[in-house]
Amino acid sequence: MLPLLLAYTEADTRAKLIDPQIKSSYWLESHIVREYYFTDGRKLIGGKRGKQYCVDYLLGYENSNLAIIEAKAENRDLLEGTKILSLFSNCTDTVCTIDLDAL
Repeated sequence: MLPLLLAYTEADTRAKLIDPQIKSSYWLESHIVREYYFTDGRKLIGGKRGKQYCVDYLLGYENSNLAIIEAKAENRDLLEGTKILSLFSNCTDTVCTIDLDAL
């Protein structure tokens, strides 16, 4: 009996699709930041913070952010990643954003 094939989780997408592509593209580990938090979360009453936002990969070179890569589970809405990419682009100095699931 064949095993049941499940949709890729976000971790599967990163490990099986994105990591191999980054490695084959000769990016140095020193130029890759994984799970980069770009907001501290909105200030709330009582000294608390709201939701923090992060991107899955930030690729940089010589102190410049060149690109971010946002991965999502196979069964998630494609626009979820696009929203994070748009928010990141508006908050930072990034030249390019890549939504792997939208390709």
